[in-house]
Amino acid sequence: MSVQRWVQGCAALCLVFALTGCTTGRDLAFEIIDSRDTAPGDICGDEPGLFVITRPEEIPSSDLEMHGHGDLSGHLRALDYGRQFAVAVCRGVMPARDPSLIPDVRQITRYGDEVVVRAHFRNAKPVLSKEGGEPALALPYQLAVVTKEGEWGQDVHFVLQVDGKEVQERTVFVP
Repeated sequence: MSVQRWVQGCAALCLVFALTGCTTGRDLAFEIIDSRDTAPGDICGDEPGLFVITRPEEIPSSDLEMHGHGDLSGHLRALDYGRQFAVAVCRGVMPARDPSLIPDVRQITRYGDEVVVRAHFRNAKPVLSKEGGEPALALPYQLAVVTKEGEWGQDVHFVLQVDGKEVQERTVFVP
């Protein structure tokens, strides 16, 4: 094969990728600011999921303060939402209050108008309460502050992947 045909083939392949909208992902910098075995307020539900905070008005402050997480409310209010947003990864109801069950956010990657949050969940074993009755229940979660890179100001499709499986999707406007 001549060099000219090889170059033409590569150029055609690049054109196909450009026209089909294929984009490579960009890992976003993030910092874990809170990890607990019981979620504050209305951040987490009974099922595994994602809670995204893009503006101070979205912070459930009264719930946080009522559940003893006033420091977290203050930390979230102090964020520069022009450059950052927060993502909580929730495990859902677990049959034990055990710090090892807190989700482990491992990577946050942006692909154009989609953000994939990759996390790991350890297996849970029921733990009986001290009285020997029903298992103690918990809502483990981990909260990350994500640095905005590039252009935003659009609806963004968030996907939570746990151990390689899609668990939840949601679309949120990120200013």
